[in-house]
Amino acid sequence: MIIVTSKEKADLVITGTAEEKKAGVAKMIMFGQIHSDDQASIRVVNVHNDEQVFAYAVDKKNTLHGQQTAAEACAKHLKEYLEKHRVTTE
Repeated sequence: MIIVTSKEKADLVITGTAEEKKAGVAKMIMFGQIHSDDQASIRVVNVHNDEQVFAYAVDKKNTLHGQQTAAEACAKHLKEYLEKHRVTTE
């Protein structure tokens, strides 16, 4: 696999979303929780036929480093997919 910066030169495109919900005042007072809830997803699509070749979503609750944890989970599963399907980087 070769990473390119131009979509026109790409065979696959990775897109993702992320959402962070910070602890509200009630959650902090009632439960003593100051951590956020974070959601993230990643999707890999073949640009030639619009086929989704990989997708993963994660929902992390009450985490200290929620955005980082969610991103690492997406990256870990993408890496496992690439290794399983013998996709390598050059």
